[in-house]
Amino acid sequence: MSSTKYFFWLSKQALEGLLYAWQISLILILILLVTLIITFVIKKNPLQKQLLVPVFCTIFVPALIIFIGTIYRYENNYQAGISKWAAILGDITLPVQLLLGGYLIYINEKYRLVVMSLTLLQIWFSYWAFFLSAMSITNHWI
Repeated sequence: MSSTKYFFWLSKQALEGLLYAWQISLILILILLVTLIITFVIKKNPLQKQLLVPVFCTIFVPALIIFIGTIYRYENNYQAGISKWAAILGDITLPVQLLLGGYLIYINEKYRLVVMSLTLLQIWFSYWAFFLSAMSITNHWI
């Protein structure tokens, strides 16, 4: 399977995982909708460009994790074992993501509720992406 097809296949598997645990996904999406209503309808804060960074991170970070799983996927003829780079990238992704989320919550004073709910949603998406990338890298599928 080509790398592009494999990337989209892993992405599809991650989305199916989000649907499998639909209760948590639904709660996080409802929290996001409530914070959007509070911020933009009740408080009437105008939409600004600074909100684009958290929205972009919500999409970019899980895609990056799946991309890592695609690049370092286990091949049948690969005898050297799991790549150290794959392990390092997988291990530093979560702390960097949490620090970035905290920083984005801190700097977006007017939109803290929205950014916080987007960060929670990003962490949930990234969990499933990391779960599938780790299985792809180690070839231990559940």
